[in-house]
Amino acid sequence: MKKITFLIFILSFFVVGELLIRLTEEFSIMETNRIQMVDVALDDTEELRLLERNKIDLSDSSLRVLVIGDSYMHGAGIPKDKKISSRLRESLLKNNSKYKNIYVLDASVPNSNNLDNKNTYFRYKEEFQPQIVIWGYHYNDINGNLEQTNEMIADNTSKQKNPQKKPAGKESKMKIRQITNLLYNSAMLKFVMPKINSTALSMGYIIPKSRLANTTKHYETNNTTWKKSKEYLAETLNDSKDSDIHFIVYQFAYTNLIEYPELFTNANDEIESFFTSFDNLTYISGTEQFKGQKAADYFIYKDDGHPNEKAHFLISKKIESHIYKYSTSLN
Repeated sequence: MKKITFLIFILSFFVVGELLIRLTEEFSIMETNRIQMVDVALDDTEELRLLERNKIDLSDSSLRVLVIGDSYMHGAGIPKDKKISSRLRESLLKNNSKYKNIYVLDASVPNSNNLDNKNTYFRYKEEFQPQIVIWGYHYNDINGNLEQTNEMIADNTSKQKNPQKKPAGKESKMKIRQITNLLYNSAMLKFVMPKINSTALSMGYIIPKSRLANTTKHYETNNTTWKKSKEYLAETLNDSKDSDIHFIVYQFAYTNLIEYPELFTNANDEIESFFTSFDNLTYISGTEQFKGQKAADYFIYKDDGHPNEKAHFLISKKIESHIYKYSTSLN
């Protein structure tokens, strides 16, 4: 009798929770948190305005630094004057004794991936003519649309027109599949799973099949997504070498997970091995920079990996030291 009562309680809890969450989503009741929206666009900077008017000094008497990357470089959730590019601009102008003009053009755009960043480089290369490019690279740059080939599109279209028929399973398997589909579409589980995932990450564990697990899996040596990304990256870096442009690649860590670097060992090895194979490039590992530090000192929210103001300051100082090393060899 107790078992039946317990099962009824669990079932009732699940059903009520399901209804409550669906009502919350539908009518926005019981809403306590707001998602911070980030503009997916370039910041309105002096460099951008000068560029639009063709007023950038393209002579050797000016230092031109192009910054590209996603929201980690763009500075999601922090004031614009505290982000990496702003701090670099301020410091370079303050300590300048060599150049007539110094420009730091921040062309980073939230949600951009390897294809987007490659296009950004070629978009501003001729117009801005940078001597130095700072590429803020993050693990998730491998995600998103990386421009399917015609063969892949044709293959996908063929599968849609001629879907493979799967043999019908036994009745018990069909019931299991129906239950699985029900759970997959459950608002209750969609609400609970992110919290479970967050708790697991805070303990240094990545749940299999989660978004982060899939992202790190992309960095396996023979993964087609990683191969495609490396093609775009190589195209950009080879062009910069031919154009005598020096790259500084800063590999961002998930700031909320810097206490668990072992979670990203394979991905870090793949990324570093690729970038350091180019001799016109300076590679900086965010994992190494923040090794041994407390995540709480550098993240904005514990469930989010974006770096806070303090982290942006330290990262800018790290990048700045390499800019000075390279800029002394110019002219």
